[in-house]
Amino acid sequence: VKEYKASTAAVRYHHAYQGGLLEHSLNVTKICDMLNNLYDNLNRDLLITGAILHDVGKIKEYSSGVNLKITNRGRLLGHITIGYGWVLEKISSIKGFPSDLADRLLHIILSHHGHLEYGSPKRPKILEAFVVYHADHLDGDIGGFNIILENTSDENDWSEYVRNFERPIYTRRLDLGEEDMGDKESG
Repeated sequence: VKEYKASTAAVRYHHAYQGGLLEHSLNVTKICDMLNNLYDNLNRDLLITGAILHDVGKIKEYSSGVNLKITNRGRLLGHITIGYGWVLEKISSIKGFPSDLADRLLHIILSHHGHLEYGSPKRPKILEAFVVYHADHLDGDIGGFNIILENTSDENDWSEYVRNFERPIYTRRLDLGEEDMGDKESG
């Protein structure tokens, strides 16, 4: 728990600071819980557990000292594989743990990046895995977008090219003042 609270969710891009993993996982869990309230056919326990554990391997993938960096284990195995192994080990120690439930939870961890080219050994094949993938992706993108907003000066309307989004981002804040309304009326 102590390591989970102190870990980063990334070295850069989103939630790249101590405590970022907990914040990101909590955001993903809240998004999943909200979606659970919209759809009747989700298993809430599986969904919430998958949301909490989807990035648990990042505890060992990153070192969260003064300088955030990827550990040797992280470079060799990656957080998906580390998390899968950790959760499988815990499940194996629980006598009578339902095998179908174990497979579904482990599938969420393995598929939460959504695509093979993004590091997932499996693509989502159950509804709860689809939801965790999309919630994870959404929170990561919003976190990354907010970092861009924080690091772009007010003088610029556009960020530099952002590799994760494959485009520059429009950063000008929305202003609904009278001046804009006047421009629309005269145009």
